[in-house]
Amino acid sequence: MELKALGCHSSRFPGNHLCSFLINGSFVLDAGGIVSTLTLDEQIKIKHILITHSHLDHVKDIAFIADNIRHRGGAVDIISIKAVLNLISAHLLNNKLWPDFTKIPDPASPVLKYHPIPLNSPVEIDGLTIRAVKVNHVVPTVAYFVSDEKATVLFTSDMGPSYEIWEEANRVENLKAVFIDVTFPNAMQNIADLSKHLTPQKLKEELKKLKSSAAVYAYHIKAQHEKEIVKEMAKCCPAVRAVNEGEVMIISG
Repeated sequence: MELKALGCHSSRFPGNHLCSFLINGSFVLDAGGIVSTLTLDEQIKIKHILITHSHLDHVKDIAFIADNIRHRGGAVDIISIKAVLNLISAHLLNNKLWPDFTKIPDPASPVLKYHPIPLNSPVEIDGLTIRAVKVNHVVPTVAYFVSDEKATVLFTSDMGPSYEIWEEANRVENLKAVFIDVTFPNAMQNIADLSKHLTPQKLKEELKKLKSSAAVYAYHIKAQHEKEIVKEMAKCCPAVRAVNEGEVMIISG
């Protein structure tokens, strides 16, 4: 499985991008950094966008990629649990904030299609197995286990302290990598608790629940606090490192 980190941050400044991972060239997990990092030819290759939740830093490029590729023909699947897709339909692609590209140019052949998937049940899509598991955040949010024949990767998405996701992770024999939200520095623990995100000190507590030897990578970092967060992670979780934007990883058995 090939992963490219299109964006790893939860704040947007010149030189960094919002969260998106390109998987095997045709999948994207979350839509924060698609159009600002991929050429038109690369965008045209995208077939599926997995969405973890409805917050703007994870969905904004659904709007812009739809506009960019509408001449291509064939729809891009917007994949998530029904609760998340309903929020996107109501608040983004609603013909008020943005045109509803699930009906453009024609409802029978739109640019985008909603693809609801169930919680906790594996779904086979284009050579990958996708499984959504609920995590603790302020809106309906899922983590994803993404698997091929050799390896499984877990993307936790935005979350505060959670339990089910670690129980599920500990059942996965071929879990090779975990990408986990570390949004705020320790000094902002109160804000992290209110918004249901992790800090380095809470990351340490969460990782005690993980029994796997999988590599762990931090993402969704606030760019303006990145140096502080990385320094704190080095003290309390030295095996964890922040993902670099543009980094390409080959995850295998």
